Order: sequence, then structure tokens, then C-alpha cells
Amino acid sequence: MHKIFSKAAPMVRAIRPTGQLCGLRMGSSKSFVKYDWTDPLDLESQLTDEEKLMRDSARDYCQEKLMPRVTAGFRNENFDRDIMSEMGNWGFLE
Repeated sequence: MHKIFSKAAPMVRAIRPTGQLCGLRMGSSKSFVKYDWTDPLDLESQLTDEEKLMRDSARDYCQEKLMPRVTAGFRNENFDRDIMSEMGNWGFLE
């Protein structure tokens, strides 16, 4: 039996959508990269503090103020145009 990968290449593991664990050998580095399914591209580590604050503000606004209005609008089959003005005032539409 032939080995496809050398021992020098580390194993990077990921979970497939089916729930199965899969692994790939990547490069010649010996560090193990832990796969985080909530941030698969590791974008969190690339954000500045200001960008994280903006992200958190947008999430809070959407969960607390926007979601109830959108849900009610969907159920009643209407659109609240004030949502767009409000989102523009928050700076989300730039």
C-alpha cells in the first residue's frame, strides 16, 4: 500500500455537513489548525476592535429592534419604510 501524504504534513480536520469527520494534510507546517464551524475562514481574528464593535452593534439592533418588526410585517403582509431610514441613521446602508 502506498502512502499518499508524507508524515511531515499536518492533519487538518473538519466536519462535513453530514457530521462526518474528515481530514486533509496541508503544507509542511507542523501546527494543527482547529476548525471552527462558526467562523470557518477565521475572520474574527482579522477584525479590528472598531469593526467588532460595529458588528456587535448591528447584531444587537437586528435582534432587539429589527426582528420583531420584520416578523410582524411578514405576518401582516406590509413593509415598514421607517426601517430603511433607521438603518441609514445607524450607518448600516453605507
